[in-house]
Amino acid sequence: MKSILITGATGFIGQHLINELSKKERDLNLISRGGANNSISVDLTCNSETNKIISSCNVGIVVHLASSVRAIRSSIDVDKEISMAINVISALKPPCRFIYLSTADEYASSPNLISENANLDPANLYAKAKFRTRKALEAEAQKIGIELIVLRPFLVYGLYQPAHMFIPQLLKSINDNEVFVYSSRRKVRDFIHVSDIVKAIRMLIDYKENISGTYNIGTGVETSLSKAIKMVENKTGKIINIERDARLGIDNPDIIVANSKKIETKIGWRPEVSLQKGLSELIKGNCSF
Repeated sequence: MKSILITGATGFIGQHLINELSKKERDLNLISRGGANNSISVDLTCNSETNKIISSCNVGIVVHLASSVRAIRSSIDVDKEISMAINVISALKPPCRFIYLSTADEYASSPNLISENANLDPANLYAKAKFRTRKALEAEAQKIGIELIVLRPFLVYGLYQPAHMFIPQLLKSINDNEVFVYSSRRKVRDFIHVSDIVKAIRMLIDYKENISGTYNIGTGVETSLSKAIKMVENKTGKIINIERDARLGIDNPDIIVANSKKIETKIGWRPEVSLQKGLSELIKGNCSF
């Protein structure tokens, strides 16, 4: 039986995915930057090192989660993001399924629900890195005969999320009694719980037929950042001191909310966790509240 290879195994989504896949007997090969939690330490920007490790495994499915989210500061960093993905996919032998997590920030802002054929306008470096990586993967997958699935998650949140993200920053501002600073522009997002992302990946791993293509992963429910702040205040019983900064969020879309009918129709996936429920879980898991 071929194994499942997960890159970025110790990251936010990686931790949740491994917990889910470990519930059944799966042959997992885990790769991370630091080699923690039974993962292998691999520098994915090094082609020879990546090829040596991956070619020694009988890989049937790859979930590529590795990404230097906060380290993308220049075109050089974008190139590194691309090289990691290409080094992984080029080490594979067909038949093989490659699941790549891009971002909804590839899309242009829209007042309507966004489907996969909507206009693309990656404005920030992270979105541009994901955009260019996806294009490179599409070309490489076609060349070597790998089944490529691209997922575009909308605003993912949940336990163990990196501290620099919106909701963790919000909760930290309450814990530390600090002012929470966010964009003065009206930002509307589609909050999708990490467990729903993991559910989609698991279903795609188990799907028996070729299902290559690009798929949105979102709830279709729009929530302004201001409303999300009010929801947290109501659940914690605390007033959050906020400031609005016109310099923030300029290079991010103002409104992006998912139309996820494509993946719902293809494999029967549906989001299950509402923002109300997800926030309650996070707040309950924070012993300071």
